[in-house]
Amino acid sequence: MTRYLVLAVGLIVADVAHADEVVRSEDGREILLRSDGTYEVLIQNDARPSVSYRQMSIVDLKLDIDGLEGQLVEVSGKLSSFGGLVMIGDPSSNFDATPIAAEAEKLSRDERRYIIEKCNLGCRVTIRAEVVTVMFQPGLELHQLIR
Repeated sequence: MTRYLVLAVGLIVADVAHADEVVRSEDGREILLRSDGTYEVLIQNDARPSVSYRQMSIVDLKLDIDGLEGQLVEVSGKLSSFGGLVMIGDPSSNFDATPIAAEAEKLSRDERRYIIEKCNLGCRVTIRAEVVTVMFQPGLELHQLIR
């Protein structure tokens, strides 16, 4: 009987040891440690200076973008990636015919990886960005993805 009890406890401990775990690093990042030895950064703790982003809807951004050059905005939308081209559109639409072009070069490597892996066909995100010229028209320089 004792042998079976020890075996059952051993199986439970082995199963728990292989479970995924979320940890917080010293710099405030939350990291998912997977049982297969891989990891994913869930929450970034950026060392960027504190700046204020103007929150607005994707529709308001589309309407007002011509007058927002150089301004910082926070907007929720459907992000899509086609090769090196990143677009953000209306999340309530299956196909947005007027998405806004965006540059992703200033995002962290993990954020760019997330776009490649999760956003080919579109993913809902909130972004922080600066309104800049992208492909000869008003667009966004992405600073941060808030998932």
